[in-house]
Amino acid sequence: MSAYAIDASALTAHEAWRFDYGQTILSIICSSAYEMLDGSLLISYAYADGGKNARLVGLNSAHDVVFDFQYPNLPGCSASWNAQGIPLENINFK
Repeated sequence: MSAYAIDASALTAHEAWRFDYGQTILSIICSSAYEMLDGSLLISYAYADGGKNARLVGLNSAHDVVFDFQYPNLPGCSASWNAQGIPLENINFK
């Protein structure tokens, strides 16, 4: 996953930040990343370990790993390809 700084007037861009987790996870299809309003990120590796597992990785706004959750994948990419981050203040426990 990479973020780019774009200079629209000069029509240039450069990589400003990269997260590759030490290249320890390979998910060849269906993966995604979502940025929350506070700058934290939810990264979904929907087809990890040859499709055997799905993996969700959370980064805080300083880009530190705050959680890494792996679970058995359902057939194809149906386990986490559409994962969404939810701000903790929006969670209502009963």
